[in-house]
Amino acid sequence: MKIPGEEELFSKLPPDMRAYFHFGKIVSFSMEEIYDLEECDFMYIGKLILTDATYTHKIVVNMKGIYGDMHINIGAYVSGLNISNLTTRGFEKSCSYLISDFEQSADIKIYCTDLRVSLLET
Repeated sequence: MKIPGEEELFSKLPPDMRAYFHFGKIVSFSMEEIYDLEECDFMYIGKLILTDATYTHKIVVNMKGIYGDMHINIGAYVSGLNISNLTTRGFEKSCSYLISDFEQSADIKIYCTDLRVSLLET
């Protein structure tokens, strides 16, 4: 199952860069608590920016409903970004997506209810 924003993101990248594992350098991460009017509850939203090894292309992962244990090693170079869509696997809504290291190391692991990927255009 596709990741929201993936088609548009990959259409803007060269063919040899159309895979998440190319984006392993964590450039920045921000998170804040907001009040969601639809859910009538507080939730965390976040923004993760990663770049490729040559710093040519940067992608943004906007996350909503960040939940549970989270680990992120800012400045680390993960083996490659992996975004898993867990919505069809029977997981709780709070674990709809998992952002992790391709090699499953502990450098990045974030669960969220919703996300969207895009190219950071400068």
